[in-house]
Formats: sequence, structure tokens, C-alpha cells
Amino acid sequence: VTQRGEPAVPRKMIRKKLPMKCLVALLLVGCASTVLAQAKMAEDLRTELLEMGRRDQEIRERPLPPLNSSDIQPLIEEMTKIDQANFRRLEEIINEFGWPGKHLVGEEASTAAWLILQHADLEQQKRYLPVLRSAVAKGEARASNLAMTEDRILIGEGKNQLYGTQIVSDPDGKPTLHPVDD
Repeated sequence: VTQRGEPAVPRKMIRKKLPMKCLVALLLVGCASTVLAQAKMAEDLRTELLEMGRRDQEIRERPLPPLNSSDIQPLIEEMTKIDQANFRRLEEIINEFGWPGKHLVGEEASTAAWLILQHADLEQQKRYLPVLRSAVAKGEARASNLAMTEDRILIGEGKNQLYGTQIVSDPDGKPTLHPVDD
């Protein structure tokens, strides 16, 4: 007898009342809802990364005022604010999911994550380089993005680049390849 005064039902009878097909169906429904929830989370993450990437690029595509103009400082401050906010969120995403790779968020959103890393400061780039390297090894990120990040870090450290991905301006303002190691 249960606490409510109802007769206790032996376990054998419970098993007989729920046929195996019903148990399997319940299990499948539970799995399906989990898969749907994961798909929704991945789509939300994809949308968020794409928006972050849009903001990252939008400010960089604005026409630049003359370098000696007082109008350039507010633009630099706004860009810095966007870069820092984007990186803080990317860091949260990486801590929760690992690198947001192609299989989780798609190629375009994964590239947006890389752009955010590219525009982070040198120490942040160095900290997450192994994560990006691992994602490339697993086919979750582009090798060309890894090469650009490695070159950018080397230049930031005052060294020659390895892959020749970084262009700088010479004293006359002419684009030139930053020195390459080999």
C-alpha cells in the first residue's frame, strides 16, 4: 500500500502495462526534443556570430576621415569598443562550446568568429591560437585563417611573418609585403 492508501502495484505489472514500443517511443521523443533544442541553440549562436561579424566589418568599411583630423579619434574609440565587446562574447562562446566551427555554426559564422579574433589584441590572439589551430586540424576552421592569425601574431611580436599574409605601407604609403621569414 502506498502513502495515499492506494494498493501497491508490483513492478512486473508496470512493465506489462507499458509495452516496449511505448518505452522506445518515449525515449525517441526525449532524444528528438534534445536534438531540436541543440539545433535551435546552434542557429541562435550562428545568428549572434553573424551579427557580431557584421558590426566588426561595418565600422571598418566606413570612409576614413583624414588621419590628422579630430574626427578619427571617435571612430577609433567606437571600433575599439565594438572589438572588445565582440571578443568578450567570443571568449564566452569558446569557453562553453570550444571554437565555433563549421559543423556547429556554419562556415560564414565560423569565419566571423575568426575575424573577431583577428581584431583582438595580441595577447588575446596568442591565448586562443591553440584553439584555432585545433579547430583547423579537425576541419572546423580554415587553414588560411590560421596562417593569417599566426602572421599577425608574429608581426605583433616584432618578427617576420611565415606565410606572407600581411601587407603594410612603406614610408610613401605604398602597400608592401611585411618581411617574410623565408
